[in-house]
Amino acid sequence: MEIKEYKRREFLGDRLLGFIVGDIQGNDYKKCIPIVNNDNLAKVAQSLGLIPHPENIPPASIRRKMKIYADAYEVRIYEIYIESGIDAVKQFVLETLF
Repeated sequence: MEIKEYKRREFLGDRLLGFIVGDIQGNDYKKCIPIVNNDNLAKVAQSLGLIPHPENIPPASIRRKMKIYADAYEVRIYEIYIESGIDAVKQFVLETLF
């Protein structure tokens, strides 16, 4: 997959994640922040064994590496949406983040 396509999927996955978490939390912004921050998403992505796009793994700081893994989680959200729809995304988010 080209890097441009990966970035597009990550962007759309991020939007889907925000929509789902906002819906679950009743749009309480303060409750959503710790759930969707890069550190939390990265830890979940690593525990799920999600592999970031190879071109996104340059030598980087810890903060950058966490963002790379968070991006992998968001790409997975996009893929679930395309494969199975919004209800499957909601189930995945509930199982992995709550």
